Amino acid sequence: MSNRPNESNAQLYAEGTLLQGGLVTCILYGVVVVLSVLCWRSLWLRIRSHSTGRRKNILFFCCVIFLFIAGTVYTAFNMRGIEMTFINNRNFPGGMGKLRFRLYLVLMFSLAYRS
Repeated sequence: MSNRPNESNAQLYAEGTLLQGGLVTCILYGVVVVLSVLCWRSLWLRIRSHSTGRRKNILFFCCVIFLFIAGTVYTAFNMRGIEMTFINNRNFPGGMGKLRFRLYLVLMFSLAYRS
């Protein structure tokens, strides 16, 4: 008796790559967190020392904060999309084959599909 799901190789490949992409996204988000903290610390010390270029350092500090927030929002939505794909909409008509996966993405991100 096999534990293999009753899906084609293309469907399994599409689902596997989607899940692996989510994992890589989370790993790289961890790198973003570390680099953001290092930048905040460095820029905060420069801002507090009232050295030359203080306004430029404040601008850089705000840019790092904005990029961190944008990365956090992207990662959160990406994880929500993967959750919807693998849990909420597991039985999407036609499965997750290559062409059906594109249709699935179009439907998931369209306003007409929201229910």
